[in-house]
Amino acid sequence: MVEAWCRPQSEHGDRQTKSSCHCRIVAAYEKSCDDLNRLVESIPPKTESALAHPWFGLLDAAGWAPLAGTHLAIHRAQIQKIRGRL
Repeated sequence: MVEAWCRPQSEHGDRQTKSSCHCRIVAAYEKSCDDLNRLVESIPPKTESALAHPWFGLLDAAGWAPLAGTHLAIHRAQIQKIRGRL
């Protein structure tokens, strides 16, 4: 997937090296993490809305947000297993 992100040409028309592409991807990832942190910090500590987690009980949005990364990592591992069987 990283190689697909590296295909576009730079603004100067030259192909980007994997190193410059890697730096771009890392910077974009860090920005997305910062954006997510800002969003989570903007959520009031307690909201009226809450959903039940099977292990942790009722969680509001601020309670669910820290679980997102682990949840996505589980899905990624599942996808990789499926892809490995194809």
